[in-house]
Amino acid sequence: MSQITMMAALILLVSALVWAAMSAFALFEPRLRHWSAFWASAIIICLFSPVLGLVFLYIPAPYSAAYFDVPLLHGSLQALGGLIDAPQENPQGVGAVLWSKLFYFAGLIYLAGVCVMVARLVIGRLRVGQIAAQATQMSAPDVPAFWVTERSVGAFAYTTFGRHGGSKIVIPRTLMQSLSTSELADIVRHEAAHIQRRDDEWGVVLRFILAVCWASPFVYMLFAQWTMSAETQSDMAVNYGHPQAQRRAYAQTLLKALKITASRVWQYPVASFSTRHLRSEKMRIKHILTGDVPSFKSLRHRVLLSFVALGVTVSGALIFASSTPIRAVADNSVIISDLSLGLA
Repeated sequence: MSQITMMAALILLVSALVWAAMSAFALFEPRLRHWSAFWASAIIICLFSPVLGLVFLYIPAPYSAAYFDVPLLHGSLQALGGLIDAPQENPQGVGAVLWSKLFYFAGLIYLAGVCVMVARLVIGRLRVGQIAAQATQMSAPDVPAFWVTERSVGAFAYTTFGRHGGSKIVIPRTLMQSLSTSELADIVRHEAAHIQRRDDEWGVVLRFILAVCWASPFVYMLFAQWTMSAETQSDMAVNYGHPQAQRRAYAQTLLKALKITASRVWQYPVASFSTRHLRSEKMRIKHILTGDVPSFKSLRHRVLLSFVALGVTVSGALIFASSTPIRAVADNSVIISDLSLGLA
């Protein structure tokens, strides 16, 4: 259980460092705030770097003390292997016992939190899938196919994980009845951009990482940045090249949708047209009206980011594994207190 507690502490430490670094990069280059892959890679690093470090730490050593155990050697010479990293006699005091119990209970609390968060993710996903399955397909002039639900929810895109062809754009009837044809088309195009970018599927993966890293507030902040950047890029897919009047109309459509989603109480896909986070929606509206265009979209940028994220993950894991005290040798190592090289 102490290993679990160690991993939780490492996740907190690594996520704090990653969040600070990513925020600094975003201040230096503001366009990075609108690059969803930038924030997604940061979230992945927060989990996989500590986990990989623990894996490296507990990989069996290539040479154990038992390799000295050669029958042709005298018993005293065989004991040379046991002198390497031999465990020391160090009885635990009362303080050490208390710390051990504290680490144990902290590990239990962390595991319980992971179970609760994963359960919430699964239940929320099942509810969303049920709403999408019960929705009725509709059509409108100059509007791509979409589905209508009687539930009072926000418009969202749903994709069965791993089955990109079965995606649905679900819109509540109350919202659809309050929109004009052009406003409805804008929402459908926004959700279609989410589907094309696989934001719903990525959202499931990142929310699972968020469930495992629930004890770190920095991972939540990184996830909020990723959600915001995904919405911004989908907004730009709708508004790119449009005049200011159409941008204002799109912002008004977003405000209408906010009235529908204000009472949401359970988890929805990140590929939703609107959310309950008013601060984020204000930033979206400002971005819609100003018309800034994120530019980090090329394959070269994505490949470079992937290599950097992989290098940071492996480097962090190796630093952690190498800086941790070497474990005691296995129980089958020969340990002696008095080495004698004389022949018996």
